[in-house]
Order: sequence, then C-alpha cells, then structure tokens
Amino acid sequence: MSPTFSQTELSNVKDNASVQTQRENQFVNKIGKKGAKAALVAAALGGTLMVSMMPASAAIDWDYGPYYTTDASPRSGKVYFEEYGDRVKICDTESDSNHVVVHVSVGQSTYNHVYSTMDGKNDGDCSYSYASDNSQAHNLPENRWIGIEICRESNSTYRETYCSSRYRIYNDR
Repeated sequence: MSPTFSQTELSNVKDNASVQTQRENQFVNKIGKKGAKAALVAAALGGTLMVSMMPASAAIDWDYGPYYTTDASPRSGKVYFEEYGDRVKICDTESDSNHVVVHVSVGQSTYNHVYSTMDGKNDGDCSYSYASDNSQAHNLPENRWIGIEICRESNSTYRETYCSSRYRIYNDR
C-alpha cells in the first residue's frame, strides 16, 4: 500500500526540490559547467576533490575593505579588494530599487578607468571579478596604484549617487 501525503506535505517537497535546484544552478554558475562536472566526479570518488572546486571567494582573506557607499546607514553597498589574483567583491546590502557599482582604475594621481562591475540586488550573494575571468581588463598591472570607488546607482535613471572616495591601493602582488 502506498503512503498518502497531505497537500501541505506535497507542497513542502516541491518547494524543497525547487530550492535545491536553485542552489545547484547557482553553484554551476559560480564555478562553470566543467567545474560542476568535476565536482560531481569528485563526489562520486568520495568527495576528496570537493574542497578545491569550491568558489575561490570562500577562502579569500581580503586585503582591503570593506569600503562603503556614503549614504546613511544602512549603507547601500560595500566592496573588497584582494591583491593576489586582482579579486574584487561587491555587495548590494540594501533591499531597494537600486544597485551598487564599483569602478576600478589604474594610476597614482590621474586615474585611468579600467572597468566597472555591479551587484544588482540584496540577495545574500555578492558579485566578483578576478584577473582570471578571461577578461584582459580584470587583470590589473602589478606594482601600480589601483583606485577603487563604490557608488549606489538608480535602476531607473542609472544616475550614480553616494559614491565613496577613491580608495588607493598599491598592487604589489
């Protein structure tokens, strides 16, 4: 005889399966399809390789930050920088209709804009950029001054407000 389940129990099972699928999709998006396949193989082999397949951001001891937007508390966003690998982590920390953007530049007194990246919603996840992103722009020069500036940006007008001072970091790694 088959067990019977209430509508609430069936709904909870469907919700849990949906959350699990979302988590799996986020994992694949963070490490890529090849990394996800390797992680599955590692899990099948006893999980010995799983630690190396985790997103690199989990083990980073950020050299600089957090640097915040200048709006009143709670701040809209924060940014971190790690010299090794030219890693940038940007987090939207306020549930509103805005997002946060970080501008990365190179130079000591005159800054040359290199790239910008954003985090679009306060969802508990941050956005990352790395030198190894397959983007030449994210690979910052060594032994040069790097400028980091974070702003809140309106989703409707794309106007930047509450920008931080430009933080100067000497990238010697």
